[in-house]
Amino acid sequence: MSTRTGTSAPRRPAGYGRCARRKARATAAVLACLLVAGAGIGGCGGDPGENNPQPRAEAGNVITAAELPVRFDAHAQRVVFTSSKANPDIASTVSGALLSSSAAWNGPGPRPLAVIAPGTLGMADHCASSVAIRYEAPPTPPAPELLDRGWNVAIVDYEGLGTPGIPAYLNRASSAHNTLDMARAAISRLRLADDTPVAIFGYSQGGGAAAAAAELAHSYAPELRIKAVYAGAIPADLVATAQHISGSALSGLVGYAVNGLIAEYPETKQPVEAMLSPLGLDFLSLTRGECIGDTVRNWPRNDTKAFTANGRSIGENLASPGLDPVLQRRLAEQKLGSEGRSPTMPVFVTHNVRDDVLPVESARELVRTWRQAGADITYSEVDSDLGDASHGLAYALTHDEAMAWMNRQMGYSS
Repeated sequence: MSTRTGTSAPRRPAGYGRCARRKARATAAVLACLLVAGAGIGGCGGDPGENNPQPRAEAGNVITAAELPVRFDAHAQRVVFTSSKANPDIASTVSGALLSSSAAWNGPGPRPLAVIAPGTLGMADHCASSVAIRYEAPPTPPAPELLDRGWNVAIVDYEGLGTPGIPAYLNRASSAHNTLDMARAAISRLRLADDTPVAIFGYSQGGGAAAAAAELAHSYAPELRIKAVYAGAIPADLVATAQHISGSALSGLVGYAVNGLIAEYPETKQPVEAMLSPLGLDFLSLTRGECIGDTVRNWPRNDTKAFTANGRSIGENLASPGLDPVLQRRLAEQKLGSEGRSPTMPVFVTHNVRDDVLPVESARELVRTWRQAGADITYSEVDSDLGDASHGLAYALTHDEAMAWMNRQMGYSS
C-alpha cells in the first residue's frame, strides 16, 4: 500500500496569491518530472489580444505569437489562440508553447505533431508551461525525446492558466477543446500539412485532458488526423478523485478542482460556499494563487474536514446523495466515458494500482466502458509503491512500452 503519514492540521499560509517570480517545488523526482515540469516563474501579465476572443467558428486561430528563448535544440514560440469553454458555443482564449524540432525528419510522410497536455502545474498564470519555458524551464516530457526524434511539439496551457480568468481545472469538455485547438493552432502557425499525423500525450491532469480529447475529437475537430492518444493516470471521475486524494501529499489539489468548477459554472458558487467553513473559503481563495509546489508545501495531507461546515471531507460531501442538484449535475458531466462517449482512435491507458492521488478503479471502469463501446484500448497497469512519488510510476514504468506502441500506431519503426 502507498505510504502515508498522519493528517496534519490545516493551516493558513501567509504571502500567497501574489504574482511571484519563483519556481514551484516538487516533493519527489518523479512528480517533478511529470506533475511539476514547467511550473514556472514570471509575471501575471498576458499577451495583447487575450481579451479579444474570436467567434466559436474560429477556434484554433492564433491571436498573438512571441519568440521564446530556449536552451534546447528547437525553435520555440508562445502563442495565444482561440478555443472554447465547456460550452462549445462560448469562446475562450488559451495559451501554449510551440516547439519546432531542429532535427531532421526521416520517417514516412509528413513530420508528426505531438500535442502534450501537461500534468497539474497550479492555478496562477505564472505556473503555465509556456511561461516556464520563457524562463528556461525544460518542456514537459516527453517533449525533449520527441524533439530529438524530429517531431514538432505543442504544449497547451489550458483555459485560464497563462491567460485571464480562473483555470477550469479538470473540466472534461474545456480541457478537450483546449487540447484539440492547440493542435489546430500548431498546424496553422507552423504551416504544417493538413494531413499532418497528430499524437496526443497526457498524464494525470493531462491524462484527463487527453482522454477527453480522444472522446470529443470526432465531433469537435474531425479534420485533425489524430492517430494515437496516450492517457496516463486519468482522473476519470472527479468525485471519486476528490475522495481518494484526501490525506495524500497532493490533497490540496481539491481546492483547484472546486475553484475550477465554480469558474466554469457560476451557478455552483452558492451551494459550494454553503458547504464550506470559513477556513474552507480561505482555502479556495489561497489556492487560486498557487503553483503546485506551493500547494504541496502549504496544504499537505489534509483530509479537508476542517474546510467544511458539517465536518465531513469535501470528497464525502460531493459524493453525498443529498448534494445540491446543480452540483450533482455539473459533477456528473465531468465523468469520462459517460453519455456514450468513446474514442475513435487507438488509446494507450496506464495506471498504478498504488496511486494514492487518482483511484485505479476509475481507470479500470473507463477502460471497460470504452472497450464495450468498441474502442481500441491498450491498458497497461503497474503495481508499485514509491511513497509520495507513486502517482508518477505508471509513466516511468510503462514508458518504453508506450513509446513502442505509439510508433506502431503512427506507422514508424521502433
